Amino acid sequence: MSKIRLTLLSSLTILAVSAVASASASAVIMPAYSTITGSLKIVSKKTNTSTTSLAALKGTIAGVEILIECGVENGSGTVENTAADGLSLATVHYTVCKVSKPVGQNCLVFNGLVLVTAHDLLVLSGGKIRDQFEPQSGTTFTTIILDNCTTKALNGSFTVTGTAAAETNNANSSLEFSETSGENLKFGGNPAIYTDSVEVLMENGGAILVQNER
Repeated sequence: MSKIRLTLLSSLTILAVSAVASASASAVIMPAYSTITGSLKIVSKKTNTSTTSLAALKGTIAGVEILIECGVENGSGTVENTAADGLSLATVHYTVCKVSKPVGQNCLVFNGLVLVTAHDLLVLSGGKIRDQFEPQSGTTFTTIILDNCTTKALNGSFTVTGTAAAETNNANSSLEFSETSGENLKFGGNPAIYTDSVEVLMENGGAILVQNER
């Protein structure tokens, strides 16, 4: 799983960040970032080796369980948080990607690379502030190309669509994507889960913290 530094996003690693609605005149409490605006940089915090899995996508294709893991993620983006609204946008490059499941099928992620561009919104859910990510435009986060699989039905281009949410943690300025953080993702049209752990920092240093704002 990944810890990434940002002047961002999040937030796949890789992939990750942040859109927020500030308080309105109606005094409704809305979550917001403490940082007003700035540039983001996403850098893996873990050692970048081919055996280090920072981000993972799990789903099924043709009834077969697929697990894609990426060992390196980095990227860039921007975050803006005004009195009216806020928006975070980031582009994350996941590299050294491999198909860990199914075993023995020799599947490859084309060029070992996945590119994701997303924006996000802070939301209150179950008493917690969560960071919800959506594609920058349309419904597709990215398209992953699998090839070299022994079972030909596993080869092809498969879209990742929907939304992915992360739990926010001010203690270490992190976003945690998990099976329980709140996701509605599909991979190749089938339900999928994205897991990752990222550290969110401004490009020039300093944490991006979340808060309730009136």
